[in-house]
Amino acid sequence: MDQPVLMIYALSPAYQARRKSLFGAAHHADTVKLFQDLHQKTESLAQNSGLKTFWFFDHLQEGKSFGERYINAFKEVFSKGYRKVISIGNDIPELELSHIEQASNSLTHSKAVLGPAADGGDYLIALTEETFYEEEFKNLPWNKGSLHSKLSELLSSYTSVVQLECLVDIDDFQSLVIVRKNVNWIAILLFSLKLFILYTKTVFEKLLLPKDNPLRAPPLSI
Repeated sequence: MDQPVLMIYALSPAYQARRKSLFGAAHHADTVKLFQDLHQKTESLAQNSGLKTFWFFDHLQEGKSFGERYINAFKEVFSKGYRKVISIGNDIPELELSHIEQASNSLTHSKAVLGPAADGGDYLIALTEETFYEEEFKNLPWNKGSLHSKLSELLSSYTSVVQLECLVDIDDFQSLVIVRKNVNWIAILLFSLKLFILYTKTVFEKLLLPKDNPLRAPPLSI
């Protein structure tokens, strides 16, 4: 089948929040909500793309390492008779339908498309069956900051590679800071202000009202 398909290789929002504590343990619910919003956006993109979509959540991924599980997901989709696969995750706030469409259109004249992430990985990997070099893929530095350069180098040695614009995927709070769009900045600013107020209140309480201060005056009686 020559029509590209979409493969979403992802963690569930709850699992993402456990692995990536963006706002600290005390605000775990805020982290869960953020990843739920990103997941819903990814669902919407998949639906609007019009492409047949395969979801590979953490409980469906088979293998001991990230690389092994990711390669197995590609193998499973190719084994169903599809010849072109576009792979994305569900933690990319800047990802738009245009990126998926660009990858899909590029696969009509190219055999590989990469969307580089700011952390050195890739937020999108689109391959034809001919450019799925399983044995060589096993040796790539998956989940490392050198993945994009190594994968691009490998694919370029066989075929031309279309490069999309660089985007940010969400791994920690710092990655949120550099996201350019599609994040509710008002909510983030309000949350940051809330943390600042709580921190300031705690500091002043410790400075002005020490519990064990022997010089503390007795309560005023009227």
